[in-house]
Amino acid sequence: METFKPPGANEFREFFTKFLSSPTSTATGAPGSASSAPISRDQSVPYILAALIRAYEPPKLVRDLSGHTELNSYSYTRRFGQETSTIGLEFGGFADKGNYGMLYYSLRNGYGSYLLKTGLRSLKEEACLQQAAYYILGAYGLDWAVPQVYDIIEHPRYGVCFTMDNVEPVLTFGDYLISYMKWKHQCRENDIMVFEIVAQLATYILILEAQLGLNHRDLKLNNVLMVKEEPLENVVVHCSPHVKLKITASVRAVLIDFGFACIGELDRPRLLLSANEFLPSMVDMCPKVGRDMFLIFANLWNVRAFRRALTPGAGLLFKRWLTDVRGKDWALWLSSDIDKELTQTYNMVNNASFQAPWSRPIGVLTDIAAAYPEILQLESVVG
Repeated sequence: METFKPPGANEFREFFTKFLSSPTSTATGAPGSASSAPISRDQSVPYILAALIRAYEPPKLVRDLSGHTELNSYSYTRRFGQETSTIGLEFGGFADKGNYGMLYYSLRNGYGSYLLKTGLRSLKEEACLQQAAYYILGAYGLDWAVPQVYDIIEHPRYGVCFTMDNVEPVLTFGDYLISYMKWKHQCRENDIMVFEIVAQLATYILILEAQLGLNHRDLKLNNVLMVKEEPLENVVVHCSPHVKLKITASVRAVLIDFGFACIGELDRPRLLLSANEFLPSMVDMCPKVGRDMFLIFANLWNVRAFRRALTPGAGLLFKRWLTDVRGKDWALWLSSDIDKELTQTYNMVNNASFQAPWSRPIGVLTDIAAAYPEILQLESVVG
């Protein structure tokens, strides 16, 4: 079977060294020497990424006074080797607000539709992990899966913030289901609306865990966007040398908000966590078995109306994925009559021994392929 070879460690380091290029970037020596040193056994892609992020010092924005009258016009200089470029950023109106940050519209070099994200803390780690996810998934042909990051800079008012693609038009996962599901009776059409998105998320998480050791750690309904104008039709993805899948879906899923993401290895403390300032004392393994998919399943199953709109067969899949988590039947707990607060779902996975083996991405994909072949076809699964 034809397989896809993911980017190697040297290629990944070269990409990120150039992406983070600035006069103060010293992660791998002189700018332009990203691939000059060999990758040792200890320098896996997660270790390289963690080292680059820690060493990077975002350039400071300077107010642009060259004939501009806009109060929110800034610029900064990027350098890579002998190349120098000046990037102009104009910050526009308010776009959206989250629990820990704000989004503003932005122009880049006078054109384009971008978003500027600011936060209550430095967003350096979040921006780099989002860009790493964008790069890795793009290498697998999934270039829509995560918004691209363009600038990681220090604003005089907002601190370290970043610009990224403005994905539009969109609905969140939850709003999409509310808008289009048939609520009067259970039907397979409702199942397909849910599982065609779940299949895409499981594909993303499978690749990100394998290549980056990354857990999103905040996978919930409002951190997944739906792009309706670009459906998927038999899109082939080589997830590994042993796994090839073909996805068909009416919408494309976009993964956002890496503010709590982490990278690391199984059974070892994380290498890097986006939310260090918020969770400085938490000992957290990254990745944890089944963590991300468990979170989105718990988030969905918490919503009583969604549960009742799915067929009994779909409900059995959810209960399978949410069962045998550290010996406790979470599915029974989640299916109680009391709707849980969605913001509390992370409390289920915040101990070091958490595992959800039935929510492993490859297991989820296998289950969906067996039950809903019109959504997903899976080939050559070994081990």
